[in-house]
Amino acid sequence: MSNYGRSIDIYNLLQITNVQDHGAEGNGNVDCTLAFQSAIQYLVDVKAVQGIVWVPSGTYLLRAQRSTMSSCLTIPSNITIQGIGPASHLRLANSEFKTIFQNSDFSGGNSNIALKNLRINGNRLNNTSGSADGVIFNNVTDLLIEDVVIDNCRGDGLWLDGCPWLRCTRVYAHDNGRNGIGTSNCWFAQFTDCRTISNARTTAGTGSGLSLGLLTLDATIVNLISYDESGQGGNPEDQQLTGKRQAYGVAEGPNEMVDRTNLLGGYLKENLTGHYLRDWGRSVSFIMDDTNLGGNNAGNA
Repeated sequence: MSNYGRSIDIYNLLQITNVQDHGAEGNGNVDCTLAFQSAIQYLVDVKAVQGIVWVPSGTYLLRAQRSTMSSCLTIPSNITIQGIGPASHLRLANSEFKTIFQNSDFSGGNSNIALKNLRINGNRLNNTSGSADGVIFNNVTDLLIEDVVIDNCRGDGLWLDGCPWLRCTRVYAHDNGRNGIGTSNCWFAQFTDCRTISNARTTAGTGSGLSLGLLTLDATIVNLISYDESGQGGNPEDQQLTGKRQAYGVAEGPNEMVDRTNLLGGYLKENLTGHYLRDWGRSVSFIMDDTNLGGNNAGNA
């Protein structure tokens, strides 16, 4: 491509870097963590306004580079990790017991972070202890998670704390050990066309599809599908489980000041304990088109 006779590198123009150009092989056998770190650091060094780490099709093993690290990768502000869909598969290495992604600055906060078109796999059956969440974002503004599958994590698939105006669109969280998606201190969160299916796989009743925790205010949940497949998950070992395990389709943490939840449409039936658990100490939530929600209840299946 040329511009007045000068050659322009489209990757530089759009501030995109391909993780394979940094050494990631994506064959499911080689640790790719350093390649991801290199790609992220490249975008930081060029001061990208919205840098994109491009993840082609492949299976990318990730592990923490030091035992003292709580996650494999940290994401700074103004970075998007983007693939082509579930074929861009990021998998936690065996016996790793770590979170896969978290933002880089829990205390000072980050902004303008996105995950798009990825599968993030906690490899739960080969990480048999601990309760690490798959992805943690803490104190992030302008957070977008879109067309992402998060599965088989020991703890929550996705944990969000102190992330105002976050947007989760078409997130599919399934077969995680605790909650599919959990929140705390999130205001005006938007969950659109998400699916949270067959979570709480580690211990029945310990997690829900979508768990709204402390001071999660004015959340809007549109067309959420959240149910338990009664032990018929994607893992052979899980298929041996009997009975439902995911406690609620949506749960508001009791006495945690969850307030003004807006729930529009969706399907919340077929969970262990009930469809919808309300924080009864707070004001009434707004529920529209509850034909398939099973009503607004606190424990009645």
